[in-house]
Amino acid sequence: MADNQEWFDRLLPGQEKIVLAPKEVATLLEIPEDKVYESLAEGEIPSIKWGTRWLIPRAALDKMNLVAHRAF
Repeated sequence: MADNQEWFDRLLPGQEKIVLAPKEVATLLEIPEDKVYESLAEGEIPSIKWGTRWLIPRAALDKMNLVAHRAF
């Protein structure tokens, strides 16, 4: 089974993802994945909890300017 990125690239080639998984946020922000989950649980990162999955809107990260400043 393809990972999420491969699936997305096949579905919408050349498009940027609008929601990210915690693992992707950890990679993007260059922080440990457990810190991302901690920040999600504390409400520090805007997110949507869908069942057992966390979805983080890319626009929320961009608006918080987390990527540029690596705030965590």
